[in-house]
Amino acid sequence: MTEHDVSRPTWGHNVDFMKWDAESGTGRAASWLTPLAKEGDTLIVRSQQGTMRLVVTRVEYATGVDDMQFLDLARAEDAHATSQTDRSL
Repeated sequence: MTEHDVSRPTWGHNVDFMKWDAESGTGRAASWLTPLAKEGDTLIVRSQQGTMRLVVTRVEYATGVDDMQFLDLARAEDAHATSQTDRSL
C-alpha cells in the first residue's frame, strides 16, 4: 500500500473533493496521482485542523483520461466505512 501526500497539491498530484460527509467521515474525490491510487492506499490531505489521513475504499477510472481516477475515501480510523455520502463540500 502506498501513501500519497497531497497536502500541498501540485500539477498532476492532487485531489479535488466532490463530496464529503463530516459525520460519517466518508467522501468522493477526483484525483490525479502518480503513481495511481489503489484500494487500501492512504492519502494525506489538508483539513481544518492541519492534515488528516484518508483510506481509499474504492477506485473508478475516468474514461479517456489516463491519470484521472474517482476515489471513495474514509477517514483512516474509519476505513471500514462505506462510501455513501450525502453532503456536498
